Amino acid sequence: MSSRRTTTLLLRNIPDKCLLGIDLQFFTASADFNGIRAIPDGVHVLHWSPPAPATASVSALRDGDDDEDDNEDEEMSTRQRERDQEEDQIMANVNLRMAVFFEAGYDTSVIVLRWDDAVEQFVRTTDLNSLREVAQLQFLPYPETTPPFESLTSALTIPLLDAILPNSYTHRNVPVSSITASSSDILLIEETLAKTAPERHYLPSPNDVDDSFRFLMFDLTKQRTWREGATGREVTMAALDRSWFLNDLLSRQRGNNYSAIVAEFQLSFLLVVLLANYSAAEQWRRILELLCTCTDAIGAHPRTYIALLNTLLAQLECVPEVYFTDLLEGGSNAGREGFLAKNLKNLRKSILNPARHLFALQDSSSPPLQVQPPINASIKAEMLQQMTEIADLLDSKFGIIVSTDSRTSDRSAAAAARHRQHNQNSALGVMVESIPQASTDVHHYGSDNDDDDLATRARRAFYNGVDSDDAEEERGEYAPVFVEL
Repeated sequence: MSSRRTTTLLLRNIPDKCLLGIDLQFFTASADFNGIRAIPDGVHVLHWSPPAPATASVSALRDGDDDEDDNEDEEMSTRQRERDQEEDQIMANVNLRMAVFFEAGYDTSVIVLRWDDAVEQFVRTTDLNSLREVAQLQFLPYPETTPPFESLTSALTIPLLDAILPNSYTHRNVPVSSITASSSDILLIEETLAKTAPERHYLPSPNDVDDSFRFLMFDLTKQRTWREGATGREVTMAALDRSWFLNDLLSRQRGNNYSAIVAEFQLSFLLVVLLANYSAAEQWRRILELLCTCTDAIGAHPRTYIALLNTLLAQLECVPEVYFTDLLEGGSNAGREGFLAKNLKNLRKSILNPARHLFALQDSSSPPLQVQPPINASIKAEMLQQMTEIADLLDSKFGIIVSTDSRTSDRSAAAAARHRQHNQNSALGVMVESIPQASTDVHHYGSDNDDDDLATRARRAFYNGVDSDDAEEERGEYAPVFVEL
C-alpha cells in the first residue's frame, strides 16, 4: 500500500447541501467545506448528486397536505426543519449520481475542480492563485476505509480508464452517471428494435455511442468460445475451458493485456456501489463468469487470478447487502445455486485439478492431449487461501454456507479450521448455497432446458460428473459426444 499522501483536492463553488463523496465515503457539503487533503497516491473518484430544485422539497409538499399541521409546524424547532430539508435534498438526489476519476500523487500536489452551474457538474480547472491560498483554507482529512480503497483499484490506471470510460468523458469531460449505458446495451437496443419493428431502421445516434462505456464486448450466452474451423474435440474443450476465448478477446480488444480485465472488473464494481449503474453490474458478472470458467489461463496467468481473488475479497468486504443481492448476485434470477456460488465452485475445481478437463476428453481412439504444466505449489496455496477467505466472508456476512471436501488433501489446516465443524466432511470443493437450500448436490450447473446448445450441455455433463466417484455421471443424458471433423 502507498504511504505517500501529498495531494489535496480543492473544490470550488460547491452547491449548498450537495451530497458529495470521495471513494467509498459520502457526506453533505457545508458552507465552509473546501475539499480533501492528504489523499493517497493512486486513482480516486469524486462522486455527487446534482442539487435538487427548490420546488422539489418533500417537506414543502408535506406541509401543504394538511392545514391542521400548521400549529405543529410553527412549534418545530429551526434545527429540526433544517434536518428535514437536508433529508429531502438527499432523497431527491439519491437516484442520480455522477462521478469523475482523478489520479493523486506524482507531479500533482493540488487538483482543482469547480462546480459549473450551467452543466451541473464539476469540471477540472487551474483556478488556483497560489499554494498560500490553499494553506489558508480548511480541508477534511482523507477518510480511511476498510478495506483500503487502494485494494479496490490496484489495477486501475488513467490510460486504462481512458480506454474504458466513454469518449465524451475522455474528450469532453462529461462525467459518468447512474444512467450511463455500455456499448453492448446500445447494440442490444438496436437488435431488439430490429426484431420488434423491422420496418423502422434504428441507428444509434453519435451521442449514444459517444456517451457509452467501452467495456469489453462479449456475451457468453451468444458467442462461440472456440476458434473458427475447430474440430469436434476442440469445440468440446472450449465449452469446458474458455481460456482460448479469453485470450482471443483480450488480444482483439485490449492488446493482450490481462491486467486490463482485472481493471475493468474493479471499475465495474465501483460504478455499481457508487452510482448504482446497472450496465456496470452486468459487466461485473460477465467478467467474473468468464474468468471462473477458464482453466488453462490460471496456470498461464496466475498473477491475474491472484489479483482477481484479492479484488473480489475486498469488494465483498465493503459491498452493502442490498447491492450484493440485487445487482451483483442478480436478484431473483440468480438460480438455485446462485451466481457467485456456481462460479466460485468451478474456479476452485480448476485450481485444484487444472488438467481434469483434458482427462475427461481423453479417448483411447484419439491422440493424446497436451497437458499444461501444473500451477506452482506456492501460487496454488495462495489462491486456495484467498478462496477460503472469500468463502468465510460469504458465510459470515451474507449467510451463505461454505462446505469443504475431506478428500482435498492439499488444503491447509488453518484454512480448514475456519470452516464450520458440521461441514468438514461434506460436498466436493467449495460449495456455496443459500441457507434454505444448503446441499451437497452438484447436479444443477446451468439450465434445465433440454434445448440448451452443445456447449452448455457439455459443460453441464463435465461439471456434474468428472469429479464424482460415481462413473454414471459421465455416461448420462448430457455426456459429451466427441466427433473428429
